[in-house]
Amino acid sequence: MDVLLATLLSYLLLYKYVAIVVVIFLSGLILPLPSNTLLLAAGSFASQHYLHIELLFFTALCANVLGDSVGYALTRFWGTRIITDAYLKRFSAFVRIEQFIRQHARLTIVITRFLGIPGVVVNFMSGLLKIPFRRFVVYDLIGNALDIALFLFIGFVLGVYTENISDMTQLIGWLVVVVLLIFLIVKFFLRKNTPHTS
Repeated sequence: MDVLLATLLSYLLLYKYVAIVVVIFLSGLILPLPSNTLLLAAGSFASQHYLHIELLFFTALCANVLGDSVGYALTRFWGTRIITDAYLKRFSAFVRIEQFIRQHARLTIVITRFLGIPGVVVNFMSGLLKIPFRRFVVYDLIGNALDIALFLFIGFVLGVYTENISDMTQLIGWLVVVVLLIFLIVKFFLRKNTPHTS
C-alpha cells in the first residue's frame, strides 16, 4: 500500500487534476484505491498554492459521481444476466442487505460514500435493485460532495497549520464543527427515511 500511495502521490504532483480524475473515477467504479488519502494530499498541496481547491473539488466530484454511475449502470442493465435472482436469494446476507437498501436507499447511498469498498457494493446493489437513477445520483452527489469537501478541507487546513503548532486548537475546533455538521445532515436523512420506505 505504501508503494501504491507513493506512486499515486508522484502522479498527483506530475499530472495534477488528471491524476485526481483517473484515481477517483476508478475508485468509484471498482478499484480499491486510497482516494481519500489522495484527497488529503491534494488539499495539502492546495494550501501551498500548488493546486486550486475549487477545481480540485469540482473535478473530484465529477469523477466520483461518474464512476459510481457507471457501476450503477453495469448492474442496472446487465446485472441479472451475470447474477440471477435465484442464485442471490441463497445467501441470507444478501437478502438482509437488499431489504436494508430498499428501506433506507437515500441514507445508505449518502453514508457509504465515506466508506470506500462498501460504497462500490451499494452502487452495484442500487443498480441491481433498480433504484431510480435520479434518486441514486442525487444522493450520490450529496454524499460525495460531503466526503470530498471533508477530506480536502482537512488536508488544506493541515497543510496550512503544519508549521504553526499554536494554531492546532483552531484546527481541532474546525474539525469538530465539520464532524457535527455531517452528523446533523445524516440525522436529517435518517429522520426523513424512517416514516416511509425509499
